[in-house]
Amino acid sequence: MQKKKWQKKNIFFFTCCLILPLTTNLFASGFMIPEQGAQAMGQGNTGIARGLDASANWYNPATLSQLPKHKKTYALFGFTLINISGKYNGDIPGENQDSETETALVPHTYFAHRVLPFLSLGLGINAPFGLVNDWGENWTGQRIVTRVSLSVTVINPNIVVEIPEFLKKGRLKDLHVAFAAGLNFGFAKVLLSKRVDQSFVGATTDAYIKIRTPSNKDFLDLDSDPFALNWNAGLLLEWKNIAFGVSYRGRLVFKIDDAQADFYGVTTNLQNTLVDQQVESRIVTPPLVMLGLAIRPIRRLELEFAAYWTDWSVFHTVPILFKNNANLNETLEENWFDSWAFRFGAKFYLQGAPKHKEWRKAAKEAPPKYQIYLSLGSFYDNSPVPDTTISPVLPESDRYGFMLGGGGKWSFGKMQVGLDTTIMFLFADKRQKYNLVGAEAGSPLERTTANGDYESFAFLWGFSISLAF
Repeated sequence: MQKKKWQKKNIFFFTCCLILPLTTNLFASGFMIPEQGAQAMGQGNTGIARGLDASANWYNPATLSQLPKHKKTYALFGFTLINISGKYNGDIPGENQDSETETALVPHTYFAHRVLPFLSLGLGINAPFGLVNDWGENWTGQRIVTRVSLSVTVINPNIVVEIPEFLKKGRLKDLHVAFAAGLNFGFAKVLLSKRVDQSFVGATTDAYIKIRTPSNKDFLDLDSDPFALNWNAGLLLEWKNIAFGVSYRGRLVFKIDDAQADFYGVTTNLQNTLVDQQVESRIVTPPLVMLGLAIRPIRRLELEFAAYWTDWSVFHTVPILFKNNANLNETLEENWFDSWAFRFGAKFYLQGAPKHKEWRKAAKEAPPKYQIYLSLGSFYDNSPVPDTTISPVLPESDRYGFMLGGGGKWSFGKMQVGLDTTIMFLFADKRQKYNLVGAEAGSPLERTTANGDYESFAFLWGFSISLAF
């Protein structure tokens, strides 16, 4: 009977993303982080139909073909600084809790090189998914979660092929077509901690459990981090001053065979049950399709509308398998559904605007001595989490946000240096939890489920340095 009560507890979560220690749960729908370059971030995380810089490796590698032809090699180094806070207002009067304010630094690095006029290679190293949430060790939902940190780093080589100019005849002469394909090498980190009920054996205090993947390193650990592999592809179509892009990324399935579960504060009567041991699980990041339509109506202005479709339905269940005690095993029901995000971005040149509206002609122009531009963006993301399974691990809700950015490029001999910076304000609708997640037999629902209202807000700052030579 005691073991059955224990089996009903949530003791583990799921999933993905990061290159350095932390990320957070307020970005796109679910736990995706589309802020993967300061210039694209300042334009609503569009860039699906425009090659803004080497960060095109993530948004749509086919748009690497749009980078100016006067340079062969491009590099970009940057980060997104995230500050996020959350608040819980419980159903019981006075049962309120603020989550620990998290500040995270999420870096990204990209390279691109034109091998031939119609062939380019690219490489991206970034953190496109992630989650950090810390509610503290003493709150209403402490037996559901106290802290969760989930991260995935992706190393993504790409190849880009353009249809050569000499193959385009007649009306197709103004049509530019580029294809891209790549591999995604993913490396995951997982950490979850929570309180464990011991009252059914007479204990007056809870035990504590921490589950983590093997590596203790904050940085990428190629030897120990769970690994997954899949592919991505991109397409770009340009016609004069209009461009359309589509990018696809497959899901990453991480099979975790050797996560470590450590118990603390275990009462004497449970020391043979709550024993430190290894845990097996399975983590999945969703397939992603990104669509973009861009236009340059005048030389100084670029506009893009984008839509992301994310197949969160792959996040259906999370198995938790204890190697030394099968009675502790459980399957967490999530049952997420696919979702859409809609984005808009604009870029206005103050100095150094292209001399032509058409994308191809502008890409062949000699570089200006310097270029200054402003950008703005907005977005709306739908939540993929159903009411029946929402929990304080990720109290997900619909989100919307606004960005303002700017940057420039300066030529120093054969080298061109660029700087971009963006600020972003992200708002989340209030989300109510009223379900049985965290329910315990014999206990009032309001005492263990952490039912109530959840609110969140995030401020983000992006910064990137780019080089071209």
